[in-house]
Amino acid sequence: MFDDYDPGLMCKAHSVGARVVLKGLPPVSELRDPAARKAWIAKQVALAKTQFMDGINIDTEDALNATEAVYLTELVRETRDTFHAALPHSQVSFDVSWSPDGCIDGRCYDYLGLAAATDLLFVMSYDEQAQVLTGPCIAMANAPYGKTAVGLEGFLKLGISPYKLVMGVPWYGYDYPCLSITKDEVCTIPFHPYRGVNCSDAAGTQKRYRMIMNQIKTSGIKPKWNDTYIAPYFTYLVFVFSVGGKDWASYNWSLITTVAMFGDYDPGLMCQAHSVGARIVLKGLPPVSELRDPAARKAWIAKQVALAKTRFMDGINIDTEDALNATEAVYLTELVREARDAFHAAIPHSQVSFDVAWSPDCIDGRCYDYLGLAAASDLLFVMSYDEQGQILTGPCIAMANAPYGKTAGGLEGFLKMGISPDKLVLGVPWYGYDYPCLSITEDEVCTIPFHPYRGVNCSDAAGSQKCYSKIMNMIKTSGIKPKWNDTYTAPYFTYKDTESQQYHQVWYDNPASLTARYMYAKSKGLLGVGMWEADCLDYSSGAEKETRAMWTALESFF
Repeated sequence: MFDDYDPGLMCKAHSVGARVVLKGLPPVSELRDPAARKAWIAKQVALAKTQFMDGINIDTEDALNATEAVYLTELVRETRDTFHAALPHSQVSFDVSWSPDGCIDGRCYDYLGLAAATDLLFVMSYDEQAQVLTGPCIAMANAPYGKTAVGLEGFLKLGISPYKLVMGVPWYGYDYPCLSITKDEVCTIPFHPYRGVNCSDAAGTQKRYRMIMNQIKTSGIKPKWNDTYIAPYFTYLVFVFSVGGKDWASYNWSLITTVAMFGDYDPGLMCQAHSVGARIVLKGLPPVSELRDPAARKAWIAKQVALAKTRFMDGINIDTEDALNATEAVYLTELVREARDAFHAAIPHSQVSFDVAWSPDCIDGRCYDYLGLAAASDLLFVMSYDEQGQILTGPCIAMANAPYGKTAGGLEGFLKMGISPDKLVLGVPWYGYDYPCLSITEDEVCTIPFHPYRGVNCSDAAGSQKCYSKIMNMIKTSGIKPKWNDTYTAPYFTYKDTESQQYHQVWYDNPASLTARYMYAKSKGLLGVGMWEADCLDYSSGAEKETRAMWTALESFF
């Protein structure tokens, strides 16, 4: 009984003939003192008798050298003798690491002596990646079959009888943040020092089996099987932008891995993200006018790192959409590289991402060094939306926010530059545009007003952005029946404003159009997907079905 004493649990165990034993945490700092050992044992026996318990399970994971371990064996032997004398039917067990070899985690115990001193050894065949001594620092199974078997063989080779050993297995797993991930889903994890070793499973978050199963059920993720480890696993990355308010309480947290907090700081959102093992990152608006000044860059970065540490944040999402030429862009890349290095040094598990336009072709004057930015950051969030920011060719007409062909062409541009797909996250819009039509044809081609943007006359700025929730409300209240455009792989509808008598055309994305884009991202082996922004849905009780469908569409990426 490793939790608080529960007489109901004790009675239930006894009613079926099972033992129930105490949790025993020995006084490791006083092991050399016979009087201290005796006092601790006496206290445990008295507690067991008072609470009608049937023995004790002694558990310590303290690092001990061979000399100190002799006294631990003595304590275990004395405990067994005392318990057997006071409670003849009692059982005294001791928890040991998954292997006796190499002093796992510094536990250089006398395993043969402990086996002789107890009624049984409980072999903790889990947390086998607590110290990754060789090979790359990557996510692995909690208890790989081969390591588990080798560990048990180690105890048997010491001469310990198999009848003294109980194999303990994990009913939990680990959720690891990936610094990078390959096409073969090899996930490089952050260094997390543990007892002198840099790489450890402490880089991940422990999750109970029921939590993992709930995540699978609610997200639609399909786990895979690893024949080497003989264990299941799955990979996911969903990057969410949150712009304020309290809608975050209703997000589908089973899917989310990173939240960029673009609204005011909200400690509740931070705590919620951490409670499910998700990262929460700062909004970073770099000092573009001072990029050439190393001191200014350094000061800005230091301020962001300090803010992240104060607010228990896990990194930064750097966002600028300023027009820069190739010469100026070099300094932006330097800032991102310096930010990454500073964050990784100050917060080892942190993530530094950068938002890029939907295409690397100098969109809106952003002639950035995209290959350099990919190398300088942990990931690039590709903003595959607002793709009509500058309509350079053809008529000035209403179009989809993110036409499928343009989205795919933009991503292909990044890949052709040599940027690895495991550095790219596809960002999609959870909003659309409502355009006023100067004229409209029978085929519903809507000519829109000129609206200059960065030297180009025609732009999506002629329309007004509308969240998915508002568009859905327009459809519900008006009875409008949206249509589908096969060219853009997107829905739209046309309506007449009752006051102005002017026609409008609305282009947006829905679960069907987004699914097509998620599947494209999957086919290209991208790191993940995300959206701008998660607060564009209606989380009230009347819109549950449509909101759930938007989150569920993300399943197609997995």
